[in-house]
Amino acid sequence: MIRNIIKLRENTLLTIGRRIHLRCSSSTARSDLLNVLDREIEEEEDNLAKMDEYYDEDLSVLKRQFSKVEMNEYDPIIILEKNSSNGKTLKVRCNIEDEHEETHYLDVSISDSQNQTLGLRVEICENEINVENFSINDSDKIFDPNEKDNLYNGPLFSELEDDLQDGIMLYLEEHGIDSNFAEVMQNVIRVKEQEEYIHFLDKLKGFVEN
Repeated sequence: MIRNIIKLRENTLLTIGRRIHLRCSSSTARSDLLNVLDREIEEEEDNLAKMDEYYDEDLSVLKRQFSKVEMNEYDPIIILEKNSSNGKTLKVRCNIEDEHEETHYLDVSISDSQNQTLGLRVEICENEINVENFSINDSDKIFDPNEKDNLYNGPLFSELEDDLQDGIMLYLEEHGIDSNFAEVMQNVIRVKEQEEYIHFLDKLKGFVEN
């Protein structure tokens, strides 16, 4: 009977010891993670301050070029829009996470008043701009996600005749989508990416602290 009681006490003490160890380990892990997050946030905020040097100027360029510049906190989407002198509407949509290495991808659309839209998948890298593919479809369909898979998206841009490629590129330049736009947009995207990363770290820190 006494041996059973002693054994029970030993097991109880072992269980309590494990629980205390887990609590200490958990507390240490939480503290360590918060320290790492504090350091990372401080470093990334310093990096952002360096990147901000020309940001206001770049953003002003976009606002002069486009009547609508939409960027919201905690949202990776950038929307640009303007009406051209020939009556067409230009829209640029960018998801800052839609990238590969140093290349970012934009969805550019030019719409007329006859329900027709020229849609282009555009790549920008530094001050270079390239078209991946393009299509022309009814406006009400090209902007409808349910119709996306039912539309002909056109050939790869690189497969077109050289003079047709040149003509499309000049048409884009006429609407302001050129090397200067690519450089400014790339700079704005980089700052936006940095801001969103810091927001992400702040949210993670708040989650760990609670």
